Amino acid sequence: MNARRIWIALFCLIMCTVGLADTLKLKDGTVLEGKIQEAGDKYWIKLTSGETRMVNKSDVAQKIIGDPKPAVPAAGAPGGAAKPDAGGAAKPPVPSAAGVAGASASFQSTKLKADKVDAPVQAVQLWETFIKKAQGADLAAAKGELEKWDALKKDGAEKINGKWIGGVERKKIVKQAKSMVKEGVKQIEDGQSQAGFKKMEDALKLYPQSFEANFYLGLHYLRKSTYNERARFDLANLDTAIKTLERSTQVAPKCSSAWSNLAIGYTFKNRHQDAIKMAYKAAMMHESEGTVGNLLAVIGRAPPATREQAWAKPIVQAAVAMAGSHGGGEKGFYYLPPAESDEIPGTDNPAGAVWSGSGFFVTDDGYLITNHHVATGEPKTPIDPTVGFRVRMDDGTEKSAELIAVDDAADIAVMKIVPDKPTIPLKIGDYLPDQGAQLLVLGYPATGDDEHTLEISDGTVKSVHEGDEHEVWMNLNTTHGNSGGPIVDADNHVVAILTAGRESFNMTITLGVSAPQIKTFLTKIGDKAPKVVWAPKATTPFDAVKLTKDAKVSTVCVIAVRNAG
Repeated sequence: MNARRIWIALFCLIMCTVGLADTLKLKDGTVLEGKIQEAGDKYWIKLTSGETRMVNKSDVAQKIIGDPKPAVPAAGAPGGAAKPDAGGAAKPPVPSAAGVAGASASFQSTKLKADKVDAPVQAVQLWETFIKKAQGADLAAAKGELEKWDALKKDGAEKINGKWIGGVERKKIVKQAKSMVKEGVKQIEDGQSQAGFKKMEDALKLYPQSFEANFYLGLHYLRKSTYNERARFDLANLDTAIKTLERSTQVAPKCSSAWSNLAIGYTFKNRHQDAIKMAYKAAMMHESEGTVGNLLAVIGRAPPATREQAWAKPIVQAAVAMAGSHGGGEKGFYYLPPAESDEIPGTDNPAGAVWSGSGFFVTDDGYLITNHHVATGEPKTPIDPTVGFRVRMDDGTEKSAELIAVDDAADIAVMKIVPDKPTIPLKIGDYLPDQGAQLLVLGYPATGDDEHTLEISDGTVKSVHEGDEHEVWMNLNTTHGNSGGPIVDADNHVVAILTAGRESFNMTITLGVSAPQIKTFLTKIGDKAPKVVWAPKATTPFDAVKLTKDAKVSTVCVIAVRNAG
């Protein structure tokens, strides 16, 4: 009888043990549940999904044997139920690193990658791409992940010092960091260097992604590093300067001053090729006495063998040409503050966004046209695989966009989204506009508002220059973010793409790529080209209100975002 009771007890113990799952908590926050066995310097774990993994012991923060397996939350809320913030509004669920039972290895891999992003929009891009090919259990779970990350994106959340923070709380942190940097800069200018550096370093600790903190700390450490700019440096300060300036270019890749200052640091470290390329990049973004002066200075300090290399010769020639417009030869280094024309993400920009522009649909299946420099950050530069795109439509809907092609001759690019319903295209005029013709430009310029909003501006054709890089010159009022937007005539036909501006004495000229230039590019890319509708010239009275109503549904905001990984 006693033996029988012992066997029953043992049986119950075995059954209870089988019902318990082992747990590995990794240092990156990932939680793995299943059956664990040691294998030298690794753990072998059979997951509850049936898959197996090998994990380095050095990657494990905690091993728990036999803990009850917690209930798997619904796929739509892996982080648990939404909790109210201080103002009473519900916060989106915080991403969980736990795996999803029954999901494929591809799903788990995507989830691991998504859980490491520092901006929700990056995870949204990942899951939207995954969903295009997902099926069955993977599809349902992926939709839940997408819903979670989309909620975080809409809340404006960002991973700050390892914690997801959004809404009013994030804006408060960003604003406080800016204020601290401003105070620190003033203290340094007033001779209180130690206090000023401390204030900016504290701002960087509060908000590591702060452009202002990285930029000004880098700039002041760059100055501080120089004992004698031709011979002696404080290498620790120089390394700090380069690190923070590099970070500022990642946050604001269209800030010419950040690239120009970074070029100085690279020169001091004898990284002459990098210095010349960065200084040239800055001068092409914003040609000024300072950026051209730094370009000349870094070229002058490079060894002759570097200047004579094939890649450097066109840069040297361009520098000489630009020098003629800015006081001649080299005058030493310029430590530059941000220029007014620099495009710097503001407090209300979505986390992960690096720049934005405009575009317009040309087919009902989601093809759109924008500028080359909206697609790559600068005209005539290669496609950057680390950058992806979001397209926001007039109704607020957002979709990920695929970059189809860019034009090296004119500032044109083609993208495509997969729409939920037919998109409303604009017709493109099969002609050049007449000098003096009235025009309307639509786009999403940087206005400082919480969201990019559609803005319009009307004007006239100043002149037409066939064969020029920009064939249509106009009297129009535009700013950052308008680039890539459609310029329509009275017939609501696209006659140009808004591309650039040029200062000439006291006059500002707005430049556009013409409809014939668009046609040349689309012909050149062949099967990749969308099937656009080319329209003949008509004689319709100009009505800005009607044109806005008809064209705005076709005009989109194009947002460049850092890809995950």
